[in-house]
Amino acid sequence: MNTSVKKDIQIHSDDSVYRYRVSAIHELTQYISEIVLQPVMQSLSYNAGQYVHVIQNEYSSPLSIACAPNKDKTLEFHLYHSPDNYNANELLRVAKEHKEWKLRGPFGHCTSDKLQINSPIIFLAHNTGFAPIKAVIEALKQSTAKQSIHLYWSVPRHQHFYLQSLLTKWQEESDFKFTLVIRNTSLQDYKTLHELAVMDYPKLSCAQVYASGPKPFVYAAFDCFSQYGLPRFAFYSDML
Repeated sequence: MNTSVKKDIQIHSDDSVYRYRVSAIHELTQYISEIVLQPVMQSLSYNAGQYVHVIQNEYSSPLSIACAPNKDKTLEFHLYHSPDNYNANELLRVAKEHKEWKLRGPFGHCTSDKLQINSPIIFLAHNTGFAPIKAVIEALKQSTAKQSIHLYWSVPRHQHFYLQSLLTKWQEESDFKFTLVIRNTSLQDYKTLHELAVMDYPKLSCAQVYASGPKPFVYAAFDCFSQYGLPRFAFYSDML
């Protein structure tokens, strides 16, 4: 689930609601904020790679969880709040002023436990699509699996990359590589990220791909990797 707030989804009164207080807000870039939550009472049980719906009156907005489950029960989100994104800015305002979010979930089936053990993983992230990927990588690092990981991450401008120190740390301590890609906003430039990946990994029969971003990005990735022999079962995304 892309972590920029999308079109609202109508919610149902019989769904369970989890109340979380906002413990920290960190500005990662000009328009991306890290929101850290702690449970008020009951905590949400989830798997790395899932997302929640943040309740806004009678509607809710989907947002990916950006951390693996942890003993402190905290949740982390990467909120993209550009000036034209009213819903995201409203979520940020509530976080700052009311210090509390109400959540429903979790949702999504592309979780860390669904990935194949000891098979190389190619992660594809578009903008804040990095958030669920971060959670999945954290979960993998906590397990006994020893996959080689290569993250390809695209953003419009270099200043939109964030948590680069974390990527460097992962690279130093495990079999992890990352490739940062600058693109413009045209949909046709989505293919640049995929083409770089298949140039590096032309034989995909033993690999697996995890893509996180909007539907055009994910579908373009799936079409590209399918042409290079990636089986359908080895492509993971809640957008497909």
